[in-house]
Amino acid sequence: MTLFTSSGTKGFQLDSEKYSIPDTNNASGVINSKHSKLELAQKFYDIGWSVRKSAFDNYEIEGEWAEFEVVGEGEVLISCSIDVSCFDQFVEILTKFDIGFSLELYNEEMKLIRVVTNV
Repeated sequence: MTLFTSSGTKGFQLDSEKYSIPDTNNASGVINSKHSKLELAQKFYDIGWSVRKSAFDNYEIEGEWAEFEVVGEGEVLISCSIDVSCFDQFVEILTKFDIGFSLELYNEEMKLIRVVTNV
């Protein structure tokens, strides 16, 4: 297991020239998984994403088309800024990781446009 610090790791970083990533969170939800926040961070790190510890046991995770934070105890919450066109990729990654989740995606006007659940 990698030791993540507040300095972060090398890996993918947001590519705002290639992707349309909002300045505010446009996706959020709940992670229902047997995996801890650390294990989730490790899984994304293993596929090349950047990870940084944002609090005692919370993590900020960043890829080319999304950045998100996982927080909470027991029920793990996720808040994300993501290119809407890449939302399905994000869902696929979580599904491949055998992660249970419920995610909501919002448009630019913050209107709910999609809900995806994998339990």
